[in-house]
Amino acid sequence: MRRWIVRRALAMVPLLVGITLVSYAVIRLAPGGPVDAQSEMNPRMTAEARQKLVEIYGLDRPVYEQYLSWAWRVARLDLGRSMVDGRPVLEKIAQALPVTLGVNALSLVIVFAAGIPLGVWSAVRRGSAVERGVTTLTLAALAVPAYWVALLLISGLGVGLRLLPVTGLQSLEHELLSPFERVLDTARHLVLPVFVSALAGTAVVARFMRASLGQTLTRGYVRAARARGLSEHAVVYRHALRNALLPVITLLGLSLPGLLGGSVLFETLFALPGMGRLFYDAVNTRDYPLVMGVLVLGAIVTLLGNFLADLGYLWADPRIRTAHREGTSR
Repeated sequence: MRRWIVRRALAMVPLLVGITLVSYAVIRLAPGGPVDAQSEMNPRMTAEARQKLVEIYGLDRPVYEQYLSWAWRVARLDLGRSMVDGRPVLEKIAQALPVTLGVNALSLVIVFAAGIPLGVWSAVRRGSAVERGVTTLTLAALAVPAYWVALLLISGLGVGLRLLPVTGLQSLEHELLSPFERVLDTARHLVLPVFVSALAGTAVVARFMRASLGQTLTRGYVRAARARGLSEHAVVYRHALRNALLPVITLLGLSLPGLLGGSVLFETLFALPGMGRLFYDAVNTRDYPLVMGVLVLGAIVTLLGNFLADLGYLWADPRIRTAHREGTSR
């Protein structure tokens, strides 16, 4: 197992290098640049000043030299400084990361805490009203655009009934509240973003879980467990459920990058200062160090998610563990 973990970890290094190389090339192929974005907002910008900024940012050097210089700084855990305001990229990411991490972590918990039971119930009760109800709800959640649901909730619960706040994470009088009231105020601000963010994901997990468990319940070892007189609860939850979780484990691994990546749509609609808006603003201003800093963070989390998904396979499926041991012994 240790040798497999070491090999997988070493294999992620060239993948990360390749991702950063392609990302850097794509960003540089986009029209415009940081100097253009700054000069458009300043009518007093002269040609000499533009050229000076190009030299300061090192944009007059060949692209491969710029990439190598950037990669060397990243290897020393230095993501550079923003070309817009001069602040360290790590500082800007650290400021936006808690917002995105908190919202998406809560959303992910709801997605799997609600999606897995819904999928299990609909798979066990095939043909019943429970299955038809879950199928209808999940299809509706997948068919309706998330931004439309968000706008309806903002208009109905926020503007119309004034039950929940619709922008930001805190009220204007947040600092004047007691500690308990501050927690309650933040929780009320998070209700709508978390619900909208978790809606489609819950439907996806429920449908994957329903299909996977329904197929697993037709396998020979499940019929053999029933033939031995085991209760339906033991057959489903002790024998079938673990193997049926494999597709859901894949979804969990692929969902980890979303914890840090943020959502431009949700963060813009609800005015959340998270990673999604930070990345969107950085792309618009061609802030290369900030764009690459966010992309590197996303690439690392993506590779880590795939690695954790493979570990989940080893835990869930004994056939994979046996094949791994046989391959290692050879």
